[in-house]
Amino acid sequence: MKQPPQTWLRLRITILLCLFACLFLVIWGRAYQLQVLRSQWLAAMAERQSQRMVQLIPKRGIIYDRKKEELAISVEVDSVFAQPPKVENAREVAQKIGPILGKKPAVLMGKLQAEEPFVWLQRGISPEQRRAIEKYDFRGIDFLKETKRFYPQGELGVHVVGFAGVDARGLEGVELGYDECIRGEPGYILTSRDALGRTISPQSPPPGQSMDGCEVILTIEKNLQYLVEKELKKAVHAYSAKGGLAVVMNPRTGEILAMAAEPSFDPNRFSEAPPAVRKNRTITDSFEPGSTFKVFVLAAALEDQVVSPKEMFFCENGSFVVGGRTLHDTHKHGWLSLADILKVSSNIGASKVGRKLGKSRLHRHLKNFGFGSKTGVDLPGEAAGVLPPPREWSEVGLANISFGQGVSATALQLTAALSAVANGGTLMRPYVVKAVLDRSGTVILENTPRAVRRVISAETSAAV
Repeated sequence: MKQPPQTWLRLRITILLCLFACLFLVIWGRAYQLQVLRSQWLAAMAERQSQRMVQLIPKRGIIYDRKKEELAISVEVDSVFAQPPKVENAREVAQKIGPILGKKPAVLMGKLQAEEPFVWLQRGISPEQRRAIEKYDFRGIDFLKETKRFYPQGELGVHVVGFAGVDARGLEGVELGYDECIRGEPGYILTSRDALGRTISPQSPPPGQSMDGCEVILTIEKNLQYLVEKELKKAVHAYSAKGGLAVVMNPRTGEILAMAAEPSFDPNRFSEAPPAVRKNRTITDSFEPGSTFKVFVLAAALEDQVVSPKEMFFCENGSFVVGGRTLHDTHKHGWLSLADILKVSSNIGASKVGRKLGKSRLHRHLKNFGFGSKTGVDLPGEAAGVLPPPREWSEVGLANISFGQGVSATALQLTAALSAVANGGTLMRPYVVKAVLDRSGTVILENTPRAVRRVISAETSAAV
């Protein structure tokens, strides 16, 4: 039999060696890529697949009144969690723990049968609830210490302070407006799975410790706030009103000393209150200011010298036709001075003063007093109110606006504008937070009195 030439054998061997060499180089290159170039990325990916981070609620900073009386604090509470893969009889656990936590067993069953290494059953439970659960000594059920927001003064100042939810995030008031400062840095625990996918207990102590939030000092004075809320409740009850609002402001600085809305609620049980009650209606709700508006109309007329303090106006004995509509006063009045127009609250007198001012000038002054724009108070949810442009005012509209109809304003806008009349003519920016302190007690933010603009002269202010 004829043998293949030696050269052909050598060629085939060479080709095979080259193929094996190329294959070796490919394998070596891939190994280098995985073990050297992408080792950190692969390690991180493996860790993400085998570990789960569970965030822990940080301790929110204390909120004080201006005299450092505590209005909001954080207290340590227990939270109960489950490791579903370790729970041996989910039905029994759900039926016995459900009533303790006030939850339906079916709801707990869904959590206990989840394909998760860690699930919260309930956060912020009472010591009695913990003892009742511990009595059963269920495998896969355990506890962690967290913090819960507590309001030691109850509903006192609730519409200013606001409240925080179960996840330690502010939901209303200062708790929401200054949430980034108050919240702090959350900690975390890690739950792990082994190579077979079995859950390993959470690491203890937690590798990521929470950092406390900053403290906040308000301009509110606790005792004054109490008196204001007490009198507001009494007035609402006496007149069978649906609600009421009150704001006390230092006219020279803009500091809010008290702010209340009725009906109120306990922030420790905020979920029981309807949304309409939880919001701070002194800044969120605008309404027709009515006769309180006459102060600003008369101040504007005196400032522009279209009237004099002793000028008399005939109030038509209680009935006056403007633009085809009849204006009325509660009582019949003849000749009244500016002071008497305010004293008896004459709509007809105020409309005649407004007519002498004219649409453009009256609108300009009302705008300067802050109507139709936000005050800039450091609380969330403020409304701007409504002040229509003068081109939209009819003859009747001018008359109506002169006694506070056809426009809307918040209680805080009215308070700030009246403060400008009282303090010599300067509109001040209202504020509720005096200072924010970091964990070491250092002031990191401080609000100080800030003038927005001069709206009337000191002479006009004194005359009004």
